[in-house]
Amino acid sequence: MLAWGGTLLIFFHHVVQFLPSEINIRGFGHLGVALFFFLSGYGLQEKVRENEAYLKGFLKKRIVKLYIPYLIATFVYIVIRFLFGVRYTIKEVLMSLVGLYTIVNFSWYIFLQLALYLVFWLIYKKCNDNQKRIITLTVCILFIIGACAALHLPSYCYVSLLAFPLGVIISEYQQSIMKFTRGGMGIFLIVLFTIICILCFSGMASSVSTCIFQSHNGLLKIVERGEMILCDIAFIGIIAIVCSRIELKSKLFTQLGMISYEVYLLQGLFIKLFSEVIPLTNSFVFIISVIGCVILTSILLNKLNCALVHQCLNYEAY
Repeated sequence: MLAWGGTLLIFFHHVVQFLPSEINIRGFGHLGVALFFFLSGYGLQEKVRENEAYLKGFLKKRIVKLYIPYLIATFVYIVIRFLFGVRYTIKEVLMSLVGLYTIVNFSWYIFLQLALYLVFWLIYKKCNDNQKRIITLTVCILFIIGACAALHLPSYCYVSLLAFPLGVIISEYQQSIMKFTRGGMGIFLIVLFTIICILCFSGMASSVSTCIFQSHNGLLKIVERGEMILCDIAFIGIIAIVCSRIELKSKLFTQLGMISYEVYLLQGLFIKLFSEVIPLTNSFVFIISVIGCVILTSILLNKLNCALVHQCLNYEAY
């Protein structure tokens, strides 16, 4: 269910950018990305805690599950866009397979997630102590964030990365966290995190810093990125506390959650199609058309992905 929530945040963040009518909404897609990274870190730590042998063949399993759907989505993009007159060179196709060129819109996330898998695997294979693993992982992620900022990469590529080790930490210490957040403390933290999210989302910190450091663009960017990171952490805090108190269940969202990755992969195809190739000027028709086409093709793609991944790994775990 949470995976689908992350998908919806990212999906509507992208959709509003291409609506025929002008709607000025502050970007919130990084919250969905943070939720994805949090669930990834949490899920991996849960698997390792249950059985250390999970690390055996870890990279093969994770890469196959992530990369095969990406390859199929790339093929779908090429075919559909070919029908509407868009042509890709062999060089562009090959570059897209390693993340150096974008055929699948918003596919930067896939290669970043693959990098996180690699970092996680290396640390957990070399170190057997969970506390040292978590500390090393967090330090590595902080280093990666700093390196990305120093290289002036787009902020959306790294501001949500801390959610990954945060998921690992919450998985490892969830019993202690649940005890701490019982009763009034949990309510207090939810209110506090909500206020932080509202302040960060409103851009108050960056507005204040703009007044103070008008001529220092570097400081302004640091404050803005820090604001987004703090918002992500507070948002994850709210999710974690609420889920520790309330069991969220929905058959519909559980079913939709099974195709969340396919929805992420295919959203850009139909958003671009109905905004640029076959422009739909009515916002309602545009949103409904995108949603309908994305969900339908995602269901079909999921069935194909399940079959291929199962065959590649030769075990039932997709």
